[in-house]
Amino acid sequence: MKSFLKYVALSLMAMMALSGEGFAQKFEVHPFAGRTVPDKWADLYSLKSTTIVGVKAAVFADDTTQIEGELGYLPNFEFRDTDPGIRAWAWGFNISRNIFLTNSKVIPFVHFGAGAVTARTDSTVVTVLPDREVKIDNNDTFATITYGGGVKAYRVFGPVGLRANIMGRTMPNFFGRGNTWAEFSAGPVFSWGQK
Repeated sequence: MKSFLKYVALSLMAMMALSGEGFAQKFEVHPFAGRTVPDKWADLYSLKSTTIVGVKAAVFADDTTQIEGELGYLPNFEFRDTDPGIRAWAWGFNISRNIFLTNSKVIPFVHFGAGAVTARTDSTVVTVLPDREVKIDNNDTFATITYGGGVKAYRVFGPVGLRANIMGRTMPNFFGRGNTWAEFSAGPVFSWGQK
């Protein structure tokens, strides 16, 4: 986790130091890698903190607002101290609002969206916890709400920029209870086209 935070900090510093003006972009694609930090579920149990990798793609709807789709892969979608081999796809659609600051090379943004997390497993998995059992079948899907923000810089190296994200992902009904995790990610952002 410590090395991941260093990577995010270095990415943010690079964005501030190296970015140029590039606010006229219409489309962007953002491959990312990051980490989840889950909250407790049912006040006792927690999903594993896991890597998330994926891609986000966006188009500007007006000068500051983007419509964004995302698809992320979680190699572990299971409770701590268990290893049933459940993976998941996190996907959704977001509305993002960019905040273009005068004479700033860094573009902060906020976003809000909806989507789902879909479990992938070879067979039905029953996780026995001290006070309950949780059964997950292949393709079980849990609705999500996403919210958060971050910073980005377009065209740091030609058409390649940098982007860092901090977001929350909440499953309002994860086996009868809400579950939330924080998600930290970063990576390049490719942009092109005219707004």
